[in-house]
Amino acid sequence: MNPAEVQHAVQARLRDHRRRLSPDLWPGFDALMARRGFLSDDPDVFFHPLGQPIVSFPLWVAAAVGDDGPANRGRLLDLVEATVAGYLYVRVQDDRLDEAIGDPDEALFLADAFLVRHQVLLARHVGSSERFWALFEQVATDYSEAMLLERSVMRAGSTYGPEEFDRVLRRSHPLVLTGAALLDIADRWEMLEPLRRFVHHAVRAAQLVDDLLDCEVDRAAGRFTWVVRRLDGEVGPEAMARAFITGGLDEIVAEALADVESAQRAASDAGMAEGRAWLDARRGEVLSLRERIL
Repeated sequence: MNPAEVQHAVQARLRDHRRRLSPDLWPGFDALMARRGFLSDDPDVFFHPLGQPIVSFPLWVAAAVGDDGPANRGRLLDLVEATVAGYLYVRVQDDRLDEAIGDPDEALFLADAFLVRHQVLLARHVGSSERFWALFEQVATDYSEAMLLERSVMRAGSTYGPEEFDRVLRRSHPLVLTGAALLDIADRWEMLEPLRRFVHHAVRAAQLVDDLLDCEVDRAAGRFTWVVRRLDGEVGPEAMARAFITGGLDEIVAEALADVESAQRAASDAGMAEGRAWLDARRGEVLSLRERIL
């Protein structure tokens, strides 16, 4: 499947999901789609190298385990949709916690609708696999802890260092689940460890870049991310600007590139050749972004 086919299939499935929702949730669903651009014609929405590979990751894993043939197209699209639904579940909660977007009651049930769809699609293909659902439960526990931790550490005066940053990143580790489902189906569970490393470092690099680009908006809103703190944002805007241009930008870009390299090694260990190519593009985008910022 080429990217345009995958994007069209995902969007058709999102529209079908909307039709199955209570009409009370349609405004929240539509607003979410507009914020994320998921129903637009822009291919960068799903495939830009600086984004999260929520659509591409299951395709890469399927290719690595030899499960990407035409006979398995329906299953693979189910797992791609499961990844998107899981991402949107997180997005609804994150938008509500970070920016108070949407009605809180409606957001609760819209998030639930995405989570249920995510689980239904996974269960359709992994059945009652004990090892998969044990992983699912652990990842879900880590996700909840990470979301609550992030809320506390971003407050002024809190301790937010590299250890806390890595723990907060567990909120994005559910990305591994559809890859793990494919490993379970193909009986290639030994590949789980490099997949988890890939997800962690790919997410880490993207978060560093996002927080770098958003540092002034975050500081002004009182969201003291790890990047804001590293750039002296708690001191004030002038201190942050000074730290930014006197080494802070280069330090954070270098760290993001180191995470790209770590993700590259994990992709190699997992046999994800297309993932490596995507990471090459991400490295180029990060370097180009640094020059544009300067």
